[in-house]
Amino acid sequence: MHKIILKSYDKIDLFIAPSKFLIAKFKEWGMDTAKFHQLYNFVDLEQLTPATQIGEGLIYFGRLSEEKGLLVLLKAMKELPDIKLKIVGQGPQLAILKEFIKDNQLANVELTGYKTGQELYDLVRASRLVVLPSTCYENNPLALLEAFALAKPVIGSNLGGMAELITEAKTGFLFAAGNDEELASKIKDNYNNTQLLGQIGVNGRLFVEQNCSKKAYYQKLLELYQKALK
Repeated sequence: MHKIILKSYDKIDLFIAPSKFLIAKFKEWGMDTAKFHQLYNFVDLEQLTPATQIGEGLIYFGRLSEEKGLLVLLKAMKELPDIKLKIVGQGPQLAILKEFIKDNQLANVELTGYKTGQELYDLVRASRLVVLPSTCYENNPLALLEAFALAKPVIGSNLGGMAELITEAKTGFLFAAGNDEELASKIKDNYNNTQLLGQIGVNGRLFVEQNCSKKAYYQKLLELYQKALK
């Protein structure tokens, strides 16, 4: 209705999209993407002090819901009995996750509940790898940017904006969404390569400093507003 009858989108001078992936989707939907400009979300780098140690174990932090792919992660953990995983968050899938952990006797998995602020960041800094196994499109997830800022490598599914941000063996690792065997393999292959993981952490931090700081966001936003005013 907005596109064909009301022609609402024709009245907009400039759209801001937090990922190139989203712009590509709008192009698929037949919109004029010349009006679209990409601007990543920002994180508060002053609050996100990077880790100075490699850390131990895996961590997921975010909403506990079906589209986040947590059952895929738990299936992968069945193949990784010597590696611990913390799942931080709350959401509608909590009971299902508890049942799966109990039924499969996953002694290496801990559900910590909801955490925020420095308590959450300390848990991430103490981990070795952040895992974001989403089975639906992510746009420009803050969890990923926060992990980068904390100098932690990310293993993420190859969907949407995550595939745009994660460069294999540079800022993290990608696996086919929904494929628990490939996820387990990625973790096994890289968990003990501490030299590589340390460099990836440095790369991730540098990426957000250059592209996702408050200052960088503010400057680019002002440029886009000036462009729209013209």
